[in-house]
Amino acid sequence: MLVALDVLLALAAALPTSSACASPQDPPEPSCSAGHYQAMAFPLQTKLPHPSLAAHCFVPSTADRARVQALESYRCVRLQGLELPGAGAVDLELTRIDDVAPKFVSWNGAAPGAPGAPLPTAMSLWSGRVPALAGSEAYLAFSAVGAWGFLRTQTRLFHLVSFPSAGSWANHRLVLVEDAHKNQLGAWPCGDPIAEPPTLPPVFGACFAGLPPSQWSYQCPDPGLTQLRLCRAAVETDYQFYQRFGDLRAAEVYARFVLGSVAQALRLDVRVIVELEYLGLWSSSADPWIEPDLAVGQTAGACCVEVFYEFQHRWGTEDLLRIGPRFDRGPGLGLAPVAADLFHLLSGVQMGCAVGSRGVGTSHGGFSISTGMGAISFGNPNELRASPFFQLYGAGHEIGHSFGVGHSHDFKVDVRGTPGNTADDVPIDDCAVDPSAGAASCAGMGFGRSTLMSYCLHCAPAGLGNIRMRYHPEMARCMRAYTSALPAYAGVTFVTDLGNAAAPAPASPPVLRYTGSAPGLDSLTLAGSGHPPVYDANVLLVGVFGGYAVLPGFTLVPTLDVMLVGVRPELPIDIPLPSGFPNGLMLYFQQAFLVNGNEVFTSNAIALEVVR
Repeated sequence: MLVALDVLLALAAALPTSSACASPQDPPEPSCSAGHYQAMAFPLQTKLPHPSLAAHCFVPSTADRARVQALESYRCVRLQGLELPGAGAVDLELTRIDDVAPKFVSWNGAAPGAPGAPLPTAMSLWSGRVPALAGSEAYLAFSAVGAWGFLRTQTRLFHLVSFPSAGSWANHRLVLVEDAHKNQLGAWPCGDPIAEPPTLPPVFGACFAGLPPSQWSYQCPDPGLTQLRLCRAAVETDYQFYQRFGDLRAAEVYARFVLGSVAQALRLDVRVIVELEYLGLWSSSADPWIEPDLAVGQTAGACCVEVFYEFQHRWGTEDLLRIGPRFDRGPGLGLAPVAADLFHLLSGVQMGCAVGSRGVGTSHGGFSISTGMGAISFGNPNELRASPFFQLYGAGHEIGHSFGVGHSHDFKVDVRGTPGNTADDVPIDDCAVDPSAGAASCAGMGFGRSTLMSYCLHCAPAGLGNIRMRYHPEMARCMRAYTSALPAYAGVTFVTDLGNAAAPAPASPPVLRYTGSAPGLDSLTLAGSGHPPVYDANVLLVGVFGGYAVLPGFTLVPTLDVMLVGVRPELPIDIPLPSGFPNGLMLYFQQAFLVNGNEVFTSNAIALEVVR
């Protein structure tokens, strides 16, 4: 018998949470409730400091790899004792975020639904901060084939980058380096060198010649407090992206590392949930993309704009540009492998530029590309900013254009309280690199003081550190208005198996599974297997909002901020869900059996989020 779950959830709906009560004009950072962070050592402990620069080389030991894998069993962690090169040890408070697992991973053009398709690779994405450093920001990805990320304080920016070792990403090594020192590492032997495609010098003038000036609106209706909306994404890569890894699993993890950062910013600021319908990877030069190959050969005229229009023409359905033979390819071929609202190409070719166009929420969809993506070696003379941070910014910036906004130096704000007079509006910043776009100025810039649609990464001394991986609140308001045609999201997301099952030897622990939801999300279904054939008691524990705590006789289970104990629930079981969670509600489930009076069997714990 399961006791009054609707009462539990009704009570949960009445409790204050940051996601439910926050204004979308100033959404909160993702975080767990105070006291719910599981404390553990930073998983990478075996390191070799650089003899003279602010950098460490991590050489993961067996224990380090076990700690990385153990992260997949948590949602809220406090990682202790990360030694920042030249800055001392810090603790990180991190919240696990959606790892944008693709519904279909395509290798070398396999069609969605093809038999034998690879399953998404296990990984965990984390967003958070250093609690002792106000204004800090951290984003990290961990997997068995590499870890990447960044940590930015108000004075410094650090990059975490992986390299294969002995020809294998399974034996990867990692570098943690301060941004100011990354291009001085030279041939420091920490892992194998990355096989980067040849890098082209920037070709802004020739590349964009003949294009009409961009026209972006900043006069947007206020969409108010809106429900989360669904954006279906399809992401493609080229052979040059794969070349940077030489490994399909590592390439997949890195693509999701990039997309996870963008998806998190879109959820927090634009109130959009991104579902990755398709991720295409090519380990063969037989990919369908010609323009990146021409760019590598430095053929005259090859540039990121031509890569963009080849992508848009092949996957799109309309002729969006009719300005002459250089770019106009005629009506789109409509060869996108799946239906989506957002289409993005991650190209491994570094061309010094990237492109995005509006379209999310229209019948055609939004198209964008980012270049120079994938594993990198520091010190590239044609792109000294190359780093995971720069790539996260690049993808977030171009995808932002697909949501209907331009650059922050073009986006004017009514700071004088005169909404009827746009003549006295002022831009968000003056960091334009093109003099025709406005007076270039870095006044007021500093670490974390600008956002994704800005060009303030050009401003010394902080450089890349000026950027915060979020969309400016005023621009996010326009992005929400622009995408109002997207459907409201209602569903179960962030389904995560947290592990933590236990059983007395030699028995095997029971298994708990989420198997789906009813039409209209009136209920969700849990199924189980492997339970003891005879038992004294059987309970289903349900936790809401919290992290983890140890209960006597159990492994780690959800903190029961609000707790329901179901007595002898028979699985599968349909759990009724009331409405009233348009901003999402985290639920945790774990089943426990008492056998022979004193032996406890626990299933794995499951976390999932209900949006309804």
